[in-house]
Amino acid sequence: MKETYKCPDGRTALLGFDEDTLGVAVTAPNGSFIGRFVFELIDVHGEPISLLEDGGQSALLRLATAALDEAWSGQGIAERVTQLLSDATHLPAAGDAKRNQ
Repeated sequence: MKETYKCPDGRTALLGFDEDTLGVAVTAPNGSFIGRFVFELIDVHGEPISLLEDGGQSALLRLATAALDEAWSGQGIAERVTQLLSDATHLPAAGDAKRNQ
């Protein structure tokens, strides 16, 4: 899945979701690297869940690694990436679940 994200300062970032890795690559329209975000599945206690072992428990998304070019920080990209992944997987982000409890 790909999405074009319009930053508050007017620049455009392209978000590419890879469901196999639960990662989102962020690039500029010219293809240059802006950043990458990788998420992991966790249970309600914050423990990682293996995709290979389905224990039937509820799963949440947690940001595991993030790399974003400093020139693009403060543009809401991390927030949009988290929302994109949450919408695509139908799973809440760990921070969102805590706020909703």
